[in-house]
Amino acid sequence: MLHDLSIAQIDATTLYEDNAAAVAMANASRPTRRTRHMDSTHISLLDWVSTDQLILSAISTHDNPADGLTTSLEPQLFARHTTTLLGKRQPSYCIF
Repeated sequence: MLHDLSIAQIDATTLYEDNAAAVAMANASRPTRRTRHMDSTHISLLDWVSTDQLILSAISTHDNPADGLTTSLEPQLFARHTTTLLGKRQPSYCIF
C-alpha cells in the first residue's frame, strides 16, 4: 500500500490485531485448521507478512482503539479509545 502511495518503507509496518486467529494465520504463513473454507491464495496479508512488509502483532481488545469504530463500548472504554485516536493519549503498546 505504501508503494502505491510512493512512500518508501524502510522497516516492516506493525499492524495490531485483536483477533488471535488472524495473527496465527498470518504468522504461520498458511491457513489455520479452522480457516480451511477460505481461499487463502487471495489473501494479500499473507504475502505482505512473508515478504517482511508487515508484522502482525497481538493486542488486547481493551487496548485496541479501532474497537470504538466497530463495536459499542462502555463509556469509560469509549473515552479511553477516543482520546487515543485524537492523539491526546499515547497508547501503551506504542514505542516512540
